Amino acid sequence: MKDIQYHDIIPLLIVVGLLVAPAAAPMTQHAVVTTFAGSDTKIGSGLIYPYPGIIWGPYLSGTTSTDTVVNVKTTEPVTVTVEYATDIYYKACASYDQNITDGTTDMLHHVSLTGLEPDTLYHYRVMYDGQATGDLHFRTFPESGPVTFVVYSDTQDQLPTFSQLERHKIVADRIAEEPDIAFVLNSGDLVNNATNLSDWDRYFAAGSMMMANTTVFPALGNHDRYDPYYSAIYGVPEYYSFDCADVHVTMLNSNDWAWPDLPTQSAWLAADLQTEKPFKFVSFHHPIFSSDYKHFGGWENLRLEWEDDFNENGVLAVFNGHVHAYERLVVNDTTYFVAGIGGGPSYNLADPRYEASVSSLEYIIGYTRVTIDPVARTATAEVIRVADVSSDLKTLTMVYPPNTIFETVVMALPVPPITVESPNGGEKWHLGSTQTIQWSYNGDLGSTVKIEALRGEAIIATIPSVSIGSGGSGTFNLTVPFNTPVGDNYRFRVTSISNPGYTDTSDAPFTISPDSSSSITLVSPNGGNVWTQGSTQFVNWTYAGNPGSSLKIEFLKGSDVLKTLTGIPTSSGSVSVPVPYSTPPGDDYRVRITSTSNPAYTDTSEDSFTVQSTISIVSPNGGEVWQQGSEQIIQWSYTENPGSAVKIEALRGDSILAVIISSTPVGTEGTGLYTLLVPNNTPLGSDYRVRVTSTTSTACTDTSEMTFFIVAG
Repeated sequence: MKDIQYHDIIPLLIVVGLLVAPAAAPMTQHAVVTTFAGSDTKIGSGLIYPYPGIIWGPYLSGTTSTDTVVNVKTTEPVTVTVEYATDIYYKACASYDQNITDGTTDMLHHVSLTGLEPDTLYHYRVMYDGQATGDLHFRTFPESGPVTFVVYSDTQDQLPTFSQLERHKIVADRIAEEPDIAFVLNSGDLVNNATNLSDWDRYFAAGSMMMANTTVFPALGNHDRYDPYYSAIYGVPEYYSFDCADVHVTMLNSNDWAWPDLPTQSAWLAADLQTEKPFKFVSFHHPIFSSDYKHFGGWENLRLEWEDDFNENGVLAVFNGHVHAYERLVVNDTTYFVAGIGGGPSYNLADPRYEASVSSLEYIIGYTRVTIDPVARTATAEVIRVADVSSDLKTLTMVYPPNTIFETVVMALPVPPITVESPNGGEKWHLGSTQTIQWSYNGDLGSTVKIEALRGEAIIATIPSVSIGSGGSGTFNLTVPFNTPVGDNYRFRVTSISNPGYTDTSDAPFTISPDSSSSITLVSPNGGNVWTQGSTQFVNWTYAGNPGSSLKIEFLKGSDVLKTLTGIPTSSGSVSVPVPYSTPPGDDYRVRITSTSNPAYTDTSEDSFTVQSTISIVSPNGGEVWQQGSEQIIQWSYTENPGSAVKIEALRGDSILAVIISSTPVGTEGTGLYTLLVPNNTPLGSDYRVRVTSTTSTACTDTSEMTFFIVAG
């Protein structure tokens, strides 16, 4: 089913008046304002808004691991900006480093914050009409690990007996005090009359503290009616689902107006529950099992449509409302929590209870806190008793201290037919070491399994057939190849060959790293050395343990590899290296040595060294003064054998002014000379240099270090 986008709703809001300025009315701080829909004459005087000019919110919706939506409704059409920052930044700077606006001048705003970091606490505030809310916060969903969420339902009021500010607010404020709540489910009947704006005003006033800092995901109740206000407020379709770490939550529409098209919703449900998330929960308003005296046993038509999908896809728990009491029922290993106790009117269950009923409590308000432990594979539900309600519904007879638990229910995932026991996350394997892959199994899974090594999501190696083991346990010994890339994102998957549906993968990644007792260490050149073209130099290293039998040596100039030597015995510890005459001079050279069989063992020169030219200019080398028409000596030295002849060029700046001579003897016994008559027409200047270059190897070259002068004769 298509998600409803906010831009799809805007025309509808204009029709119903939500984006139209209200009739003029005076307003004082913290007082209710008369809107176009009229004043709430029964409870309006009790509404106190935390921020003047804001009627609804701020409230959060649609949170994921990387996104959330900040929503707000103001009394006048204004532009809204959300400023936000991570908790680390906010604590360090006491300010916000990011901001975004929805770019509209309206009353109801939905500002999307995207590109956020998973499992990160953010601070935010809303800027509107020259005003600002206080500092608020939210946390993005984690991608893995433990999760805690809250479920409640039926938060509507019953005027004039009581309002949401007297019942729902008490429950919502208790939820707001819960630490580390990822999200809240409301199983429907958020308000009594969804077409009445005053009902929504009371809903947001009652839940303001909770809704500003925690995301509520609603299911449709019969009082909500999928009214335009409801869809505008939350922007969700009639049924939808979302994920949080290892949790998958499916929200359904159980209302009678959805029944004609129930097969379409049921087909969507069957596909949606195919998720690989292990903890599956479903929430909708009308229970399929219940001791409600009006629908004893529950809504049978919904049960016939959905129960098989719950059973076949391992739904751990179903959360319902509508019945204004607490009841827990267990059918076919699925726990059904019927808990319309979020603040609405209370009433009795039928007695005796329905046969699947395990526990119940009447005339209370409260909520259910669910904690997911992915390691223990459990979901622990704690039913929190907030207050007791009198039988005439007019008063609260007892308000309990925070965290008063009526009952605790531990729900465990079924034991999988095959389970990878090791490596299962966090282990460190060294290259070349022998390790044991271990798994457990139950039932008849066949005699053999396939083992796959995963790096990230990619399969990098497969052991096609291994004995499954005996007595419910199997092992396979593996020597980690030396050429395995090091990394911290490895897992193993073990799969029955006769029934590939029986499979399990390491719960979390493990690490493959070099053996800390093995290493290669470069000794020389290690920085500061000077090598000359044509000379023979030595690369020296030491090694420990077993880094491999051979290595390669790379010669780097900057980040470029100029030359590679391969097949060098590691045990030799040294190799002689002739420096070619073609090697470019420079001071940015390094050497890198790497094990051929295991690239994890490598070392590079700590600092750069120099390769110098075999030719070096002696004069002119900077500061000399030559007169036009004078006779001057160009002198250079050389080592090794740069060739029999050199070329001499005159440079002015970076340009070649003239080739003084294209070929002249290199000299004798390491010294070369050339006599030059400076032409009378040579331009005067202070930016002259001379360059001497071998005619057989152009890399053998040198230029005056500094400029010299040409002056008038």
